[in-house]
Amino acid sequence: MRLSHVLKTALKLPRIYTGGMVPLKVQHYITYRCNLRCSFCDAWKNKSREMDTGQIKEAMDIFKRHGAISWSISGGEPFIRPDFPEIMAYARSKGFMTSIVTNGTFPERISKVKDSTDLLLISIEGDRSETDRYRGMGTYAKIIRTLEEVRKHGINANLNTVIKPDNRKQLRYIISLAKEYGTFCGFQPLFDYMRGGREVQEILESKTKLRGLLGNIDFLIEEKRKGSPVLNSLAHLKYLKNYGKEDFKKLRCFAGRNTVLLEPDGTLKMCYWDPNPVPPGNLEESLKRVSKPPHGCYCWPKCHGENNLMFSMSLEAIMNATKKI
Repeated sequence: MRLSHVLKTALKLPRIYTGGMVPLKVQHYITYRCNLRCSFCDAWKNKSREMDTGQIKEAMDIFKRHGAISWSISGGEPFIRPDFPEIMAYARSKGFMTSIVTNGTFPERISKVKDSTDLLLISIEGDRSETDRYRGMGTYAKIIRTLEEVRKHGINANLNTVIKPDNRKQLRYIISLAKEYGTFCGFQPLFDYMRGGREVQEILESKTKLRGLLGNIDFLIEEKRKGSPVLNSLAHLKYLKNYGKEDFKKLRCFAGRNTVLLEPDGTLKMCYWDPNPVPPGNLEESLKRVSKPPHGCYCWPKCHGENNLMFSMSLEAIMNATKKI
């Protein structure tokens, strides 16, 4: 994280802490179209209209005026859009810290965003058999080619992997792969999209599965302490140990306060699970109507956990972010 971004963030803290809204980070779902048909995802079924290039640039202009410093693009698969390199270049010209979440299957297009990307996050399940089983035959080979491009062009990258009750072998593999290619690897526990990003009921109902998942979190904590290239902060990994507990101290949620989600068609949400989305329209006015999370709200995705820890003044999380990006 650049020093200029840290200073700009610090100046916005009083407004955020007093209940105001400064959209420091925009999570932009640029499309729901995808070239894969992963067994666990049906985002590609969403036929949402998409903003065109000009509308996206206009949105960036507006968010910049309102204090945004970070623009994170995901999907669907962002590289599907022919105008994606142009969009990334414009984000860079606005001074945004940029990140892309990708399935890693467009290695031939990586070079087109090498100068406009601060962090490339590549989703992967584990080794060849594990990744191809969930994401489709040939996916792993394309991810490896993407990693070769990442190394060739010196792009800051991260391997995104889910923590499951029974995938210790795959977690080890991902860490070794990250070391081989000089990337980071980030982890989040399996969560239920239909339950607001909370625990998977099947895991809660099985002591064996819950014990396995928590044991894998312990494994990652030790790997982090040993200096493995784990992107998560130690504070976040420790917080994940609350998974499955009925009563624990929940972090204050800053969704809708310092982060917003922008849908492909321009709909605004505080987060993916916002029950009151603001439909497409005048973005200046829409920003005033974004919801705030209810008291006691929590979820398990890494992006929200790390953000909430940093803005709850966790020194571990803050130092981790400044070192990693």
